[in-house]
Amino acid sequence: MSNAPRDNNQIPTILGTSNADGKTPVPIYVDAADHSMCVEDAATGSDLSDDDADRDDNGIPVMMAVSSADGKTPCAVYVNAANNKLLIQST
Repeated sequence: MSNAPRDNNQIPTILGTSNADGKTPVPIYVDAADHSMCVEDAATGSDLSDDDADRDDNGIPVMMAVSSADGKTPCAVYVNAANNKLLIQST
């Protein structure tokens, strides 16, 4: 399990949910040169999460979003566990 890294003020960085198991918190990377979020197109995949916000060992929850179908249902935000890139659907 990955714990959220913290800044000098002890504020945790954001975590997403691992696309490998739908449970493990994974830090999300940004490009340090231009501060843009590292993303990867994920036009296919499986929903492995139970849609409850998992937490790291320090109790920091993963980032959640709501379903585009109804605007209410909580959904996990997946991160590629191999490269820490936020998974998006570009199409």
